[in-house]
Amino acid sequence: KTTRNKMADVVVISETIVRPDSYEEDGSDRVKIHVTQFDLMLLRSNYTQRGFFYPQPDPETHIIFRLKSSFSLVLKFFYSFAGCLVKIELHRFSSIAIVQPNQTKPTNPNQISRLSNLT
Repeated sequence: KTTRNKMADVVVISETIVRPDSYEEDGSDRVKIHVTQFDLMLLRSNYTQRGFFYPQPDPETHIIFRLKSSFSLVLKFFYSFAGCLVKIELHRFSSIAIVQPNQTKPTNPNQISRLSNLT
């Protein structure tokens, strides 16, 4: 016996990519973000994608514009995480590093910004 959930149909009105409000390629505006042990546990889990669904906006409030604007301000601090997290085996330790899409995987210990030693 199959049960069917009653769900409303989803209609895609528009799609957009939200980028940081401002971002300097040379890294001059980057902020160092310290991670905790709890954060490192989350880094080990599988990547999850998130989607945001909003009701059709009221033309008088423009809430979608305000949400995208505030999201772009927040992205300024987290844009450096747009690369890939890679696990690098060096001797008896493993490190997690963030590699930007246009970079190659680091092989030298001096190239790695070490977040944690994993055993």
